[in-house]
Amino acid sequence: MVGDEGSVVATDLETKFLKAIDAPNLRVRKHDIVRDSLGEESFDLVHSRAVLDHLPERDAVLQKLLHTLRPGGWLTLEGGDFSSVRAVGCADDEAEFFNHGFQLVIDAARAIGFDPLYGRRLGSALREAGLTETVCEGVVFEWSSEHAFAQLYSMTFQRLRDPVVERGIVSAHDFDRLVGMMTRPGFHAISNTVFAARGRKSAT
Repeated sequence: MVGDEGSVVATDLETKFLKAIDAPNLRVRKHDIVRDSLGEESFDLVHSRAVLDHLPERDAVLQKLLHTLRPGGWLTLEGGDFSSVRAVGCADDEAEFFNHGFQLVIDAARAIGFDPLYGRRLGSALREAGLTETVCEGVVFEWSSEHAFAQLYSMTFQRLRDPVVERGIVSAHDFDRLVGMMTRPGFHAISNTVFAARGRKSAT
């Protein structure tokens, strides 16, 4: 998309998947966005997907991303809002159990710096940072036990199991039932809302 004369820099803490991309105008960097520099006014476009949600230092990182933009450049951020997750098409008691348990586990992740509602604030964050021409849009969809989101949620929850159970937020029995519902044939739910916001840095 950047053409023959353009170039792309892709950064991450884990770069093994990026290195599998064979493109002559792609440069891959192992990079910690919290601690490492990206350079001043180096890019026409900076894009971050589902990163700032997880970083307690998100405000400082947002400022760092702004500094990397050239005058007139665009910043695009994507993030989630987990308040929309709801079970559908099952008995009322099952839906209530899933909805309540899911939110308990997601809220528990706040203790490690995760913001489960950050997506809804992306537009405001860009405006407060001084960007113009801001647009913020969200997408939500239904997923089933066969959908990739079921595996994503399930794997994420398993990583949170020990601290959630040890703190008594959800019992071990209820936690396992909750994760089991996600991969049970015939189960359906509404996803978190995935927001994308963009804004433009002043050209002066």
